[in-house]
Amino acid sequence: MRYLPNNVACVWQLRARGWNLGWLMSPAGYRRPVKAGELMPFALDNGLYHAPDQRPKGMAALVPFYAMLRRVAREGVEPLWVVVPDVPYDGVRSLAMSRKHARHVADHLPDAKLALAVQDGMTPDALDGFDAVFVAGSDEWKDSTIGLWCREGHARGMPVNVARVNTWRRAALCMEHGADTADGTCFGYRDRRQIEALLAVLYPSKSRAEHRDALRVICGAVPEPEGHLWQLT
Repeated sequence: MRYLPNNVACVWQLRARGWNLGWLMSPAGYRRPVKAGELMPFALDNGLYHAPDQRPKGMAALVPFYAMLRRVAREGVEPLWVVVPDVPYDGVRSLAMSRKHARHVADHLPDAKLALAVQDGMTPDALDGFDAVFVAGSDEWKDSTIGLWCREGHARGMPVNVARVNTWRRAALCMEHGADTADGTCFGYRDRRQIEALLAVLYPSKSRAEHRDALRVICGAVPEPEGHLWQLT
């Protein structure tokens, strides 16, 4: 399973040390995922997520999303998949929106896999017409359906990503059910105890010393070499 934190600089260092990491890019934080000719594995989110106690971002959030798709097309880099626009926590409205926008995303990136963000109340037939599964929704619904979406997605030959994996408990669920990728923001927040516990589940073959070494990189004790943060064009 590959883990996709937000695009913090330490990911380059950890990949150089053999960690199976990539980036989940959002419109607000997109950077060209190339350094010294190497392409970082990456996927594209749509930026529409909001916490349950926050207001929806609205259709204005689609403007930077499609601008990101145009930039990716110009740069000629290929994402693992693209999360089609969705409506957090509302399966009925979300599926209607995702089906509407799927063709528009495909117009911008014809070769990209289109990932459906599965939301509360969706059933497996919602996956028809999509190429990848992005397990979203409320925390309770997500945790209770990870196994279902992994089974159904893999039966259709679709990669499955689980969103908001920032704890050892959810990471363990992803490993148990065979998710292909998972994403989370805890690398960027640099919560030392949370990150170390998460790494222990994601990378059980590595020693505790290696986990601690990775933690030092993530939390800034080991600086990124000068001039090697990003290559921007």
